[in-house]
Amino acid sequence: HRPYAITRDKVGIYVNTVLELSGEEAKSMIEQQMGNAKSRCSGAHSEHIVLGHEFRTDIVVLRFPVKEPLTSNWNTAFFDGAVRAIKEALITEVTSALKLMDREIGGNYRKVVLPRADETESKDKFIDIFLYDQVSGGAGLVSRIEEDLDNNPENGIEFILDRVQERLGGKYCGKGDQPCQRVCTCLMDFRNKMEHDRMSRPLGLQLLEFMRNGTPPSVDYFTTVEGFEGATNTESLVKQLTHV
Repeated sequence: HRPYAITRDKVGIYVNTVLELSGEEAKSMIEQQMGNAKSRCSGAHSEHIVLGHEFRTDIVVLRFPVKEPLTSNWNTAFFDGAVRAIKEALITEVTSALKLMDREIGGNYRKVVLPRADETESKDKFIDIFLYDQVSGGAGLVSRIEEDLDNNPENGIEFILDRVQERLGGKYCGKGDQPCQRVCTCLMDFRNKMEHDRMSRPLGLQLLEFMRNGTPPSVDYFTTVEGFEGATNTESLVKQLTHV
């Protein structure tokens, strides 16, 4: 098949006119119309390209310290699944506490490594979970966290994190009789449809407890979750999260 070029004249006389041209003619036409654009794809590809855009909005960042035994293993899919579960539970509970409309706020996370203040070569690791208003320019939604606590105690971050922990503990799992083994309607939503196969509620529960209180992940910890059974699965999850 011969290549085609589409001309788009400023005054619209030749808009969408399709011309059958030879390869060199097509190349020349496209370069003229599109400012030296190439007429053919080279077939090569580039890696590590992130597409996105910048916009100003309101943002709140929660920074959690990450310590051993997890710092050596925070680049695994299991750790990622745990953090994503916490992030989605946090979005859900903030939306509920602040009485927002669904999908008015979004969120994500990043890993942070900072040098210690003791002037040694040691470094500390943190997980930043950030929430932001979905509206460009911001609407002051996430900034309401920690505001007017006397009249609205549910705005407090500790109150919200307690609710997040309840959700990750299986209180809102769809089956009702026992927590899900990985993820269900307790976390799944249209907003996170691209992450459904990457989240893990049980691992998120362990990680949040570890980051808040320093409680290391353990089999015994899992047995305190009401309705959860299956030591074999528990041992497997703990090994996945803590294996160095």
